[in-house]
Amino acid sequence: MANRADLAPHRHIADPVHGRIELTKLETAVVDTPVFQRLRRVAHLGLASLVYPSANYTRFAHSLGTCHVATRIVQTLRRVAKNRPLTDGDEQVCRLAALLHDVGHFRCRTPPRMPSRMPIATR
Repeated sequence: MANRADLAPHRHIADPVHGRIELTKLETAVVDTPVFQRLRRVAHLGLASLVYPSANYTRFAHSLGTCHVATRIVQTLRRVAKNRPLTDGDEQVCRLAALLHDVGHFRCRTPPRMPSRMPIATR
């Protein structure tokens, strides 16, 4: 069961969208795994970089941002949902779920190209 000390910031990451993203010690350990680091090589925008060469957004950055947004959602729920208080354990589970939601994604490949000439069916 997580407590307030388990949610203390352990690592700070500068993000161009969210500013400063804080990770706990457990989240830092998760981010440092090879499985999570692989997300740095998985593009989130697909083929958009072919049209917009400077478009660079990875599943790694997306997952960090999602963890940050999940933290803000939990903080808001704690403030407004007095009839169902969230525990520190609830917060840690939400943050980890957000952080890990893309771990199963792999590089997306474009669909196979259609041949320029379709074969004509013969009778």
